[in-house]
Amino acid sequence: MKRSLVLPRGDASAAADLAVAHARAVLDRICATEPQRLPPGLRAPWVRMVGLLRGAHTRRPEEVERIVRQPSIATRALLQPHPTHAAEIVALVGLDLAAARLLDGSLDVPCDVDGVASSRLNLRIEPKGPTALGFSDGLLHLRPRGRVERALPLDDIAALGAIDDAYLRGDRPFRPVAGRWFLALHDDNPLAGVEAHPHKSGSHLDLGGQPPQRWIAALEDALELVDAASPLLRDEMAELLQGFVPVGYDAQRHVSASYREAVGLVYLSLHPQRLTMAEAIVHEFQHSKMNALLARDPLLENHPDESYPSPVRPDPRPLLGVLLAVHAFVAVAAVHRRLIEERHRDASEPRFEEIVAKNRDGLSTLRRHARPTPLGRRLIEDLESAHAEASA
Repeated sequence: MKRSLVLPRGDASAAADLAVAHARAVLDRICATEPQRLPPGLRAPWVRMVGLLRGAHTRRPEEVERIVRQPSIATRALLQPHPTHAAEIVALVGLDLAAARLLDGSLDVPCDVDGVASSRLNLRIEPKGPTALGFSDGLLHLRPRGRVERALPLDDIAALGAIDDAYLRGDRPFRPVAGRWFLALHDDNPLAGVEAHPHKSGSHLDLGGQPPQRWIAALEDALELVDAASPLLRDEMAELLQGFVPVGYDAQRHVSASYREAVGLVYLSLHPQRLTMAEAIVHEFQHSKMNALLARDPLLENHPDESYPSPVRPDPRPLLGVLLAVHAFVAVAAVHRRLIEERHRDASEPRFEEIVAKNRDGLSTLRRHARPTPLGRRLIEDLESAHAEASA
């Protein structure tokens, strides 16, 4: 059976392959960064880190791929690291490799960093005062200016709910969601303030005055609805989706976002209707699939300055934006279609018809104006097929 680039067919292997491809794209970008572009003090640690990553990837590829595709690392790497990002990458990689006992010796960060946070370890560490960090297998080394160096076992730090002493503070800011994903109570994405939508002003972390447990319950409820409509789609999410960042609460209006460099990370607001939450999760997850795909190959030959009407945005969009919208909403339509067929209590035929009409418009724009690459042509064919199936 040919694997679809839009909806899962048979199994979730397409999403699993995209996760691997994304991780390797991040790893390749880290390894290809020229040390000469970095400040002199960072060059040797960067070369050391690259060697450690390559060696660890040879021994335990899946573990290293899980480490580097964390949004905190991937986003900085894919942004072509400037000095601040480069120091943070060394610290982030050092923390996770040390916790996994994959360091062959030690890795030092030669300049102060404000802190490091690993969603994989559910751990955030912030040194108190100017402090250089170092790592060895199982150990965090703190080298504060003017004070005695201190080595702390990472297992002991991770076992604590919180730590606050003379040297550092730390906590566990990534709350589990359905045993597979996380709700972030800390977000250090350098792109969170970037916004292309005319009706939004960034995606800054905000619980909207709601307790984390309410967010977790709403997310798990929405994910159960996705599972009811498409167990295979939820299986795909288990492969590629990583977590959720809260961006406020509004009982009327709902917003969501994702970033090309932060594959698997969904920014969304809290809404009382689980169908709205489920739609947003599916929508942004589809963007993650596309973003992972784009890290591997281009999809369109159209110039980014070409603008066309979008089926879901008030402002003209590059044709890639139209493709992203249709790719997301064709999957949303398929979920709605299945809920209607099952006579599910959350089914909404008016909303389904609205989405199908927008997908029809978006596909019409793509037919008229797209100049796809071979991979893009296959994607658009899959979109046409999935749309026809959902709207039949």
